[in-house]
Amino acid sequence: MLPRSPAVPYKASLPPEMDSLIDQTSRLALGPRRLYVDALNFHWLGNWKRCNWNYTNILSSVRTFVQSAHRTGYELKVFIDGANMTSEAIRKWQKRREREVREGKRRAPQGMSVLIGEAFQRCGVEVCYSYDADNDDTMASYAQADGADVLSQDKDFFRYRQSNFTVYEGFTYSNTHPQTLFLTPKPTPSSLHLVSKRDIINPPPETRNVDPSLHGLRTMRYIRGAPSALVRLAGNAHIAARPLRQAVYARLGLQGSVLERFPVWDEGAQQVRWDEQEVQPSTAYDRYLNNPRAAVIQIFGSHRKPDGISWYEWNNHVYAMHAVVLELCLWGGGSSRLCLMDLLGDAKRAGRAGGYLRRSPRYPRT
Repeated sequence: MLPRSPAVPYKASLPPEMDSLIDQTSRLALGPRRLYVDALNFHWLGNWKRCNWNYTNILSSVRTFVQSAHRTGYELKVFIDGANMTSEAIRKWQKRREREVREGKRRAPQGMSVLIGEAFQRCGVEVCYSYDADNDDTMASYAQADGADVLSQDKDFFRYRQSNFTVYEGFTYSNTHPQTLFLTPKPTPSSLHLVSKRDIINPPPETRNVDPSLHGLRTMRYIRGAPSALVRLAGNAHIAARPLRQAVYARLGLQGSVLERFPVWDEGAQQVRWDEQEVQPSTAYDRYLNNPRAAVIQIFGSHRKPDGISWYEWNNHVYAMHAVVLELCLWGGGSSRLCLMDLLGDAKRAGRAGGYLRRSPRYPRT
């Protein structure tokens, strides 16, 4: 058990406008304080404006957060949902994916958990993808063992018995230059009595430093959601990319079939259903794992913009097509640069030069 880093009292009696009076230098004088971040919770997720190709702004936003945290005396570690969700979390996840298809809306670009992890790693922060347990359980276990505090908007962090970490729900930056970080304590929820209590896992469960899906399947199942907001009009890009995924299965040496499951729109029933297929490994598209651009053209080159949608909506769908393919190229080890952000940058530059997909405009400048 690591010693708990010294606490700096939060001056709850101060009004918000007096936060600048809190002495941040005292935190630095006491040494780094550990802060573990639930990375998919926060506002760097919204920094691409209307265009998913603005994903590069995430790196700038993450860098600002990391630098401000370090100046304030925080030692960061980031936790991201990887594998192994509880049945409750799976049900919530499926309902959100069904709503995205039904309403034609998607908040975050495809590949976000990978991109967020890469952004923090580029800023020198350790990234932990949950692997052996649910992400909340994993993060709580490490925070308890390491004497860290938690930055998350999730009220479930109050459910753990005998926890001694402080939960913060948000942050702001100082108006000074250089910026420092102020954390907002999360009040104990009034509905806490409705949340089932849990013991903290000890010892802390295993994690990975990259998205576990990039290293293989722990079970013979591949379940994904809606990669874009246009699944209802243009189909699910995960299904179109199935031959490339079969090549990944072959490279991984999988024996037997993989159950694939994706949400689609059933026009006849006017509702979302989950398409399920047993898929065998195949080497037919193996050559495309080494050539992402050729893979995009082969799989999506005949796709056309549906009537009635804007070019911004279509370009976000084009982004999703690329992201689905590039993740598979990374997963199959066909790329010499194992970084989704770099591969998307290559695709973006090529798109500006003329586009991967015929009759598609140049991607808007960001």
